[in-house]
Amino acid sequence: MFKKKNIHLLLISSLRLTIASVHAETLLVTIPGSGGPMMRGANTSFSTMMPQKIALMKVNLSPEQQAEKVSQITSTLKNTQQTPNFNIPAVDHSVYKQLGMAGVPVHNQGVHGSCVTFANAAALDAHYKLLGEDAEISELCNLSLGKYIKNPDDMGGWEGTWAPNVLNQFNKYGFMVKSQQSEMIRKRRYLGRYFAHPMMQNRRAKRDDYKPSAVRVTQRYVP
Repeated sequence: MFKKKNIHLLLISSLRLTIASVHAETLLVTIPGSGGPMMRGANTSFSTMMPQKIALMKVNLSPEQQAEKVSQITSTLKNTQQTPNFNIPAVDHSVYKQLGMAGVPVHNQGVHGSCVTFANAAALDAHYKLLGEDAEISELCNLSLGKYIKNPDDMGGWEGTWAPNVLNQFNKYGFMVKSQQSEMIRKRRYLGRYFAHPMMQNRRAKRDDYKPSAVRVTQRYVP
């Protein structure tokens, strides 16, 4: 839940920071916490959103663009209830599943351009929780593997990618969990015996039924 006051402060701060970044190549700023609980999944109690450091790229906003931003913020403040659209067709036209995120929090990639990997890992985490398992997928291991196999490019997802690239990599190679990531990164065991382990074969079978490309995951804030 976000109070209107908190939403207002965050949005106005965002606008001011965007305008302030016009004269800076890169500007590191800190966004204050919400002061209240942040929605992580359906029917769950949530922890307070902590302050976040973000990097703003240099932008040039004309007076018209600034006015448009003000208009968007004003409209958002008048409509704080966000309603998901369940009528959007899946990519492959198959039936999608509403996960509700199963209490999995929004994953934070920090200052890196790896949001697609983190978002898809969160969706799979939610899926496994609905199956009664705690996956806690390691985004770092998946990004390191992506860089090793150059998916989708030499950066391996650290500076942007597309959801199908991430999901196809999960389907082909499996994934590491966070409790294993330190050892796996140290020993570079990405393409070795781990992915032939029966546990991974079982998870692959479940993913085949899951059809990740057809899933629509919706999270929303409730005032």
